[in-house]
Amino acid sequence: MKRLIGLYFYNIYRSADKEYICISAGNSFFIYHAYGDCCSNSYFEGISIIGNLNKFCNSRVYTEHEAQILNVDFTELREQINDSADHNSDLTRFYGLKISLDNGTIDIDFRNDSNGYYGGSCKFNSELSYDLWTIMKEGLKFTQWIN
Repeated sequence: MKRLIGLYFYNIYRSADKEYICISAGNSFFIYHAYGDCCSNSYFEGISIIGNLNKFCNSRVYTEHEAQILNVDFTELREQINDSADHNSDLTRFYGLKISLDNGTIDIDFRNDSNGYYGGSCKFNSELSYDLWTIMKEGLKFTQWIN
């Protein structure tokens, strides 16, 4: 997760299926995958920005790390609402990727839904040039996450 340190941040994109994000920094595009183990589902859910968004572009990245935030057990809640929820897992783990910039902090929330026996992680997938990024952007239907 240390690939971005020292580079200038430009933007973040997320795929339509929420499994991938792309961070534009320096002269490259860095693809990260929310990976779920067998019988689980991982996805990028939300983003929190602390600082002035207008100053983020061209701001240098000085730290980047991943941390588990919280576990939420949905077993009792699902029973209370009579199994009518869209949520079909027993346990959701909340994870975070924190990127600290000269002008603020970006917290990326990714999650893993499972029966409690499996987990997930955020894995670096690849570093792409602009030409390869434009091809992948169309294929996975990435959209700009920070406007």
